[in-house]
Amino acid sequence: MVEETFFRLRIPADIKARVAEAARKNRRSLNGEIIYQLERVFPDPAAGGDTA
Repeated sequence: MVEETFFRLRIPADIKARVAEAARKNRRSLNGEIIYQLERVFPDPAAGGDTA
């Protein structure tokens, strides 16, 4: 099981709107879209992801 943590994040309203639109288009929750995008930028090195 993956350990999860909770934290608050302040972002500009226009960025939130863009992420929300991407989430809607990709049929994900806002949280799911943020996690998806972060995993693309920061792949897990233990899973053989690119570390560059």
